[in-house]
Amino acid sequence: MTEKTMAELRAETDRLMHSPLHMHHEARIAALAAERNAADLEIERLTRERDEARYQLARSYQSEKCTLDPQTCKEAECFACGVLMCPHAEPLHLHHDGCPACHGAALAKGRGEEGHDA
Repeated sequence: MTEKTMAELRAETDRLMHSPLHMHHEARIAALAAERNAADLEIERLTRERDEARYQLARSYQSEKCTLDPQTCKEAECFACGVLMCPHAEPLHLHHDGCPACHGAALAKGRGEEGHDA
């Protein structure tokens, strides 16, 4: 069996989903399962790529005192460990004034919530 692309799997699923309900029930289930499995594999691949990019970025900031482990790092405001800890990969995550990326995301979220209330 050849591997299908996500677009091919989606097209097959869409075709089966638009056929009459009583027809192709097992084929629908199989198509949806294949699409979900392919999507899960793509998510895993992208997650690995993101984690590897984050680690490479952290290594570029690594100092002599840094172990690339926030639990054992000897540097107070370590840029490399900040990259590893921050959900936005911000080197200043451990800064004494707070993380600019996390603070900005919280402000943006707050503005978005205020916009929905009005």
